[in-house]
Amino acid sequence: MPGSFFLPKPRSIGRGRHQRRRGILAGLAMEESWRHARGWAKKLAIVDVAGVVLWGGAFVLILLGRRCPSGAFSGWCNAYNVSSAAACFLCVAFGVSVFF
Repeated sequence: MPGSFFLPKPRSIGRGRHQRRRGILAGLAMEESWRHARGWAKKLAIVDVAGVVLWGGAFVLILLGRRCPSGAFSGWCNAYNVSSAAACFLCVAFGVSVFF
């Protein structure tokens, strides 16, 4: 019922006090799955760092290159400017994903 005061049930004394320990083989199996997960995370982090370097380099090269005023060359400069913004966005996105 909304607004009512709910008291949790009292736990029995013997229940849940001592959990049984995992065996050696169960611990080794978990360690192997953790090792596999960490390996996958490291590979993904390498891909993210490579994305930061590549897209950051592309963005720097675009900034160092010639300027293209908006609307010039039958709209091709608009596409060029959008691609430079996309390179900046992708560099930032890969940089954020490295840490998460």
